[in-house]
Amino acid sequence: MAVVFLGTDFREARALDLELLETHASQIRINLAAKLELSAGAVVLATCNRFEMYLDSKNLPEAVAIAHAAITEALGEPGIEIAHRLEIRTGDDVVQHLFSVAAGLESMVIGEGEISGQVKRALFEAERHKSTSPEIQRLFQSAFRVSKQVANQTGLGFSVRSIIGEAIKKAAVRMDNLSNTKVLLIGTGSYARVATLALRLTKTRQISVYSRSGRAQKFADTHELEAVVEDGLLAALVEADLVVGASGRAGFVISLDLALEAQAIRAKLGSPPQIFIDVALARDVEPAVAQIPGCELIDLETLAKLQDSGHEEELAQAKNIILASIISYNQSKLERGVDPIISALRHEFGALVSDEVAAVKRRLGDQAALDVERSLMRVTNAILHKPLVKAKTMARTGNHNDYVQAVKLLYSIDLSRND
Repeated sequence: MAVVFLGTDFREARALDLELLETHASQIRINLAAKLELSAGAVVLATCNRFEMYLDSKNLPEAVAIAHAAITEALGEPGIEIAHRLEIRTGDDVVQHLFSVAAGLESMVIGEGEISGQVKRALFEAERHKSTSPEIQRLFQSAFRVSKQVANQTGLGFSVRSIIGEAIKKAAVRMDNLSNTKVLLIGTGSYARVATLALRLTKTRQISVYSRSGRAQKFADTHELEAVVEDGLLAALVEADLVVGASGRAGFVISLDLALEAQAIRAKLGSPPQIFIDVALARDVEPAVAQIPGCELIDLETLAKLQDSGHEEELAQAKNIILASIISYNQSKLERGVDPIISALRHEFGALVSDEVAAVKRRLGDQAALDVERSLMRVTNAILHKPLVKAKTMARTGNHNDYVQAVKLLYSIDLSRND
């Protein structure tokens, strides 16, 4: 079995296509689960910035056909064109890509931590639909380890925080200073916490927080902010000269219509230009807001450009971690290739021990048989230790067939079924 990848992301796909795929992701998973008599396992990762399918299948054309069918059945006619535009990867390219995605190296803002949780949820959904396989599990569990290693051993996570901080500093420069500026913060998650800290460093004192999840008051109490009630968004938007979107939930919080309504009121009040900083992966601010006179939008695409330089060392370190992890993953996979041989050896020696123990039991009774069994098992484990270690070593170097021939010659065991 081999894992096949089909997918696209914000670099290649239209935002509307990604939104359509994300919206229908649950149905696509259901469709895949219904076809698993042809494919051993499948995971669907669907976010606002990427759509990816990982299928464990013996047959590449079959896997691609299954993926295309699952999408077109869920999306209807639009799905036909979208499905055929998905990139296809196989072999080490799949492993490298998933490791890079989970570690945040393929994100719009490199090093962002939300993608790791999204990958975990994708595997959970596959498990819930009973559409995973041992190979899928091993691949994704390895990706989670890589993600954790990159987060702990590189400064990429810090670079995300620094980018948010730089965006807020940029706004502070344009507005002279933020100490007397009213700020509206959208969201209560990790990015909102980073944004709050960055705002505090600029001596911002008037920060209100709005949350669609109903957690605004708790977040406000914890961070000494002012909570915006559910129906108070327009009023808060009118008052704020700086808006920071950091919620990460799907759907615009600040729509074009809402921003236009707020700007009309602000114009009558003689309010200064309004700056929007949108660090939410799913966009809190509708992009068209940038076209409104008196509004400036600093979004993820703008922020990503701030990351183009200055983090080469962290990126190189992360890529080295991924490369070493790919090598380790492939070695483990090669080692598993000799598992049937090891099993056959253990079975052969176990059968000899069982025969001898049975004979002793007939002659000398149960206790003697138990003592002999323990002794023979210790001897068997000692005899097999070096051959089994050697099997793993030879598998890693690609000498699987040489080991099979040696086992046949030394132990006269028929391993033809494991060749």
